[in-house]
Amino acid sequence: MTFSSQFPNKSIIDTLGDDVIYTAFGGSPTSIKAIVNYGVQQTWAIDAYVPEQQVTIETLKAETPAIAKNDTFIHNGKTLTVDAVLDDDGYVIKSVVH
Repeated sequence: MTFSSQFPNKSIIDTLGDDVIYTAFGGSPTSIKAIVNYGVQQTWAIDAYVPEQQVTIETLKAETPAIAKNDTFIHNGKTLTVDAVLDDDGYVIKSVVH
């Protein structure tokens, strides 16, 4: 048994997460909990760092097993569309959305 398999991901997301509605592309909407981060990232652009906003969303793999580009989340009335999956450790999936 690995450390990550013992980590209480569901408890953390249920406690810290927001209510969102997830819809797989062409699928039915499902209400889940997710951690949505509206953060600013510094991007290197030749001679300077340029700040840009990057929105990420973290979900349980058990609730979004086949998350892919063009899936959507509705968070606080705003529709967020998946651009790419950034990380998938088998338990939590982190995606960048716009």
